[in-house]
Amino acid sequence: KMADKTKSEKKNVEFTNQKKSLKFRISELEEKHKNELVTWREEREKTNSQLFDLQEKLKLAQGVVCEVEDLRSRVSGLEQERTEKELRVDVLMNEKKDVVDECVKKYNLKKW
Repeated sequence: KMADKTKSEKKNVEFTNQKKSLKFRISELEEKHKNELVTWREEREKTNSQLFDLQEKLKLAQGVVCEVEDLRSRVSGLEQERTEKELRVDVLMNEKKDVVDECVKKYNLKKW
């Protein structure tokens, strides 16, 4: 019986040691998990902040694109207006050329 008791005590001590070892390992893993969770949260906050910054930059860029398109449209309108005015000037110059040529002939003037 004494040998059985010693065997049983030995097993109990072994079991207790394993239990302590497992508890320690569990607490290590919990600590590691907690640290990883903190790291993950910090990275998520940083990523969210970067995302917000990028969204703000995108809004600004979209505003710039709209302004550029508006300016292009205005430039196109002004170019068309300029072309129309140039055509009118050409027409007027041609009309006046006849008048100028007529006056030069009629009054014997020198053309400039």
